[in-house]
Formats: sequence, structure tokens, C-alpha cells
Amino acid sequence: RDSVASRGLGDVYKRQIASSLLNGQNTPFVININGRCMRPILESGEQVEVLPCARYLPGDILVFEHPLLGLTAHRLLGLTLSTRGLRYMTKADNTDQIDCMLEPQKVLGRLDKNLSQDLSVRCSISMRLRCMAQLAKITIMLALKKLY
Repeated sequence: RDSVASRGLGDVYKRQIASSLLNGQNTPFVININGRCMRPILESGEQVEVLPCARYLPGDILVFEHPLLGLTAHRLLGLTLSTRGLRYMTKADNTDQIDCMLEPQKVLGRLDKNLSQDLSVRCSISMRLRCMAQLAKITIMLALKKLY
């Protein structure tokens, strides 16, 4: 799993990110990737720019607070409705396992640019469609498990 290298970030930097998010500003911030589960899009050690947004679409790579892993960068499959309200379903590109159902307020933003490769990390329409198909498949499989 790709996690964000949060160790080594200075308190001033952390306060800047928190202030930007709490004040509703869409100020991009830079993080370092640590892990290989989003290869080849993201490599360990690369710097990426994260853009806080009002809404996210299937296929976007989200940076969020994972309950066990801390800050994490995984792909959004889509929104699901649970007994606790709307949740995002995310997963790494190099695994079949989905993450926990993510509360929207845990999302810090979506990856916008890979600064190390000087590339945009915008999602293609075909990737968005693939993510929606994965969400539908997983939702059906989970519903069938409940029946049996």
C-alpha cells in the first residue's frame, strides 16, 4: 500500500495543510509517496501535488487518512451507501483488496501532478469507466455474500 511519508514533515508544514483544508481553500500541497501499490503511476520516493476539491470522481487518486495506515494514496472506485451514510470505496491499483469504507471528511485531496516526473495525474475517461465497473462488481459480490 502506498502511504504518504508524514514523518519528517515540519510542524509548520502540517499546520499549513490543516489551515488550508479547514478554511476551505483549494491550495495545493506537496507530499512524498512511500510504497509500490500504485505503480507504475506512482513510485516510492516521488513527490506529488495534492489538490483539495469539493468533489471527487471515480478514478481520482485520493490522499486520505486510513484508520490503520495513516495518510494513504489510493484510487477512488466510487461512492457507496452504508448504514453510516455515504462512503468512498478506494483501492490500490496493484491489489484486488478494497480499503475500508472511507468517510468523505477523511479525504485531504486528489493527486494532481507527479512533480518527480513532471506529469499530470489526471484520470482518463477509460479509467473512470473501469473504476465504476469495479465498484459495480464489488457491490454485487458483497450483496451476494450477504444472501448466502
